[in-house]
Amino acid sequence: MDESLKFRNLAKYIALAFGVFLIGAETLRNWGEWPRWQSYAFDYGFAVLLIILSVTIHRTKYLALSFMVIIWSLTILLFTRSLIGHLKNINEPTYGLIEQIPLTIGIGVLDLVAVVGIIFTVMAIYKTLIQAKPNGP
Repeated sequence: MDESLKFRNLAKYIALAFGVFLIGAETLRNWGEWPRWQSYAFDYGFAVLLIILSVTIHRTKYLALSFMVIIWSLTILLFTRSLIGHLKNINEPTYGLIEQIPLTIGIGVLDLVAVVGIIFTVMAIYKTLIQAKPNGP
């Protein structure tokens, strides 16, 4: 298997798993608190976009990978902002079904997974571009 395909597959499966998990986690966290839609609408949007891009990554290499970098960047921004807010209020209760400390840890872990996702996506772009050159690197 060539390196660009390996990194595209890694980027694909991380984005797919992240998107599916995030939809389930956001649904669990916000169960019964649906009027707070502005706190989770972007999470659902980014999750759905990551799933769509992961499914189309092999047909539209550069386009899907480029958009994936943008979505990962916005996801990292969103999760880092959320993590900082939860760390500031770590001793206060939060809404939803998940307690504050496990929620904060989960947000931190998802933020790290998003960083790994963007690294693999950038590597996929780099390896794909290097292989496309007629003389290699």
